[in-house]
Amino acid sequence: MAGSRFSRKGAALALAGAACAAAAGAAVMPARWLFSILPADAPVTLADASGTLWRGSAWIALGPPGVRRMLPQPVQWQWRWNTLSVEITHPWLQGPLRAAPGWNGVSLSAQTLRAPASVLAALGAPWNTLAPQGMLEIAWQPLRLGAALPAGPLAELRWRNAATALAPVASVGTYVLRVQGGKAGATLTLSTENGLLDVTGQGSANGRGVRFQGQASYARTAGEADRAALDGLMSMLGRRSGDTVQFGT
Repeated sequence: MAGSRFSRKGAALALAGAACAAAAGAAVMPARWLFSILPADAPVTLADASGTLWRGSAWIALGPPGVRRMLPQPVQWQWRWNTLSVEITHPWLQGPLRAAPGWNGVSLSAQTLRAPASVLAALGAPWNTLAPQGMLEIAWQPLRLGAALPAGPLAELRWRNAATALAPVASVGTYVLRVQGGKAGATLTLSTENGLLDVTGQGSANGRGVRFQGQASYARTAGEADRAALDGLMSMLGRRSGDTVQFGT
């Protein structure tokens, strides 16, 4: 009995010691070690990280390998012991983003991100041809990465005052992509809030990939001059038949 109690006590002490050693080691691990866990061909990655895994900063790079472009401001993070979470900040975030690791995934707090649409050009084709302008606004609900998606609204992506080099107009309009959770994955719905083009679409996203089908046509409010200005954009979007374009993946 005494030996058994000593064995359990020794095991507990050993486990606690290992946990402390791991925490101490992580506290001094350089932030650049994050690079080793990111896919080399990811369209979004980190560059020039500094600090440690507990507190550091890194520049976000967009695009395929070899032609990546870094965003103008770095992302910063700091471990918060009182909430057992990582607090992530960036000028485009409208407040701190908190990521809390757990046994069943990593939970992310609700937040909103606003960024110039021009950053999409760094992702390559077809965005570099479109040369998008305007403002992107992404708002999401609390999420748990690595777990099943909850049912209900998950996120909204709004492209305000959308513009492109292919259409010599100040604004094509404002368009919204809504993401809804469900048992089979996420459903995607694209709609027009206002603008010279009526754009709609439906799709899904799951472990097998993303499928999406959409349609664009001239809005009733688009005059002859507007239609002429949008002609090049319409032809580039997808398969065109008269005044309607079908696009998708």
